[in-house]
Amino acid sequence: MKHWIKTTAAGLALGAMMSTAATTLQAREMNVATYLPAASGFVKDLLVPWADWVNERSGDDFSLRVFAGGTLSRDPNQQDKIVRDGIADIAVIIPSRNPSEYPQFSVFGLPGLARSGVLGSAAAWSMYKDGSLPDVSTVKILALWVSDPYIVHSSSPVTSLEDLKGKKFRAIGATQTDTILALGGVPENVKITETPESIMRGILDGALADWAVASTFKITEVTDHSYDVPLGTLPFFLGMNKNSYDELSDESKALLAEAGEKWQEMLATFYNEQNETIIAAANEAGTTIVQASDADIEQLVAKTQGVYADVAERAGADVIDAYRAALAASSN
Repeated sequence: MKHWIKTTAAGLALGAMMSTAATTLQAREMNVATYLPAASGFVKDLLVPWADWVNERSGDDFSLRVFAGGTLSRDPNQQDKIVRDGIADIAVIIPSRNPSEYPQFSVFGLPGLARSGVLGSAAAWSMYKDGSLPDVSTVKILALWVSDPYIVHSSSPVTSLEDLKGKKFRAIGATQTDTILALGGVPENVKITETPESIMRGILDGALADWAVASTFKITEVTDHSYDVPLGTLPFFLGMNKNSYDELSDESKALLAEAGEKWQEMLATFYNEQNETIIAAANEAGTTIVQASDADIEQLVAKTQGVYADVAERAGADVIDAYRAALAASSN
C-alpha cells in the first residue's frame, strides 16, 4: 500500500512537472493593433496575411494576433503610446500624428516626390536600413512604408493647380496643410469619418486622400472628380514595444527582421491589386480622373519651396537629399 502511494505521488509530481513544462513551451501571444476596420483591405489582405506568415515560422517562441477596428485604441494619435505603455505589443503607427516626436518622417509628406506607394515605400525602407533616416523612435520599428500619393478628390472639376485656389479641402498634418496653403487652397481639419458628409453638405469642396483612404472612408462615393497630382505620402511603421522585442530569442528577432523584408514584398502586391480594383470601380462609377502632367508637377514643386524649406529645417536637408536619391534608386 505504501509502495502504491509513493508511486502515485511520484506520478502526480511528474505530471505536474510536465504540465508546467508544456505551459512554459506555449508560444507567447503578442497582439498587433490597428485602428483601421477589420474589413478594410489593409487589414484583411495585408496585415493579417503578414501575421499569418510570421506565425507559420515563429515556432514556440511567440505568435501574433491582430486586433483591428480600434479594439485596443480607436485614436490614431495614440497608437505609439499604447505600444510604449505595453497595451499593444505591436501597432500600426502614423508618425505624422505626432510630428514633434518624429520630425524626420515629414520628408515623406513633401509634394511632387514619390509617384507611387511602392516606390516611396522601397525608398523609405532603404533609408531606414542604411541609417539615412535617423531612428529616434522609442519603439522598435519592424517595417516602414508610405501610402500612395495623396491626390485631390473633389465635388467639382479640378484639372490644374489653379483650380485649387479658394477651395476647401480636408488635409492631415502640417505638411499637407502648408502645401494646400501654398497652392491657394483652404485646408480644413476634419475627421476622416466626417469628411464624406462635409463634402455632401458643401462644407468641404473635397479632400486629399490616396485611393485606399478615399475608398475605405467612402470619399469616392461623394466626389465625381479626381486630380491625380502627387501631393505627398503618409508614412507608417509597424512599431513594437522594446521590452516585448528584447524578450524574444535571437532566432525570433532574426525572423522579425526577415518579416520586415517580407512586408515590402507583400505591400507591393497589395498596392498594385488594390489600386487596380479601386480605380476600376471609380471609372465605372463615372468619376473623371485627370492625370497631372510633368509640367504640373514641376510647377507644384516650385510653388511649394516654402514647404520644402520648413521640412528641411525640421528633418534636415540631408534627409531630403537621401529621399530623392533613394527614390531614384528604387525607380531603376
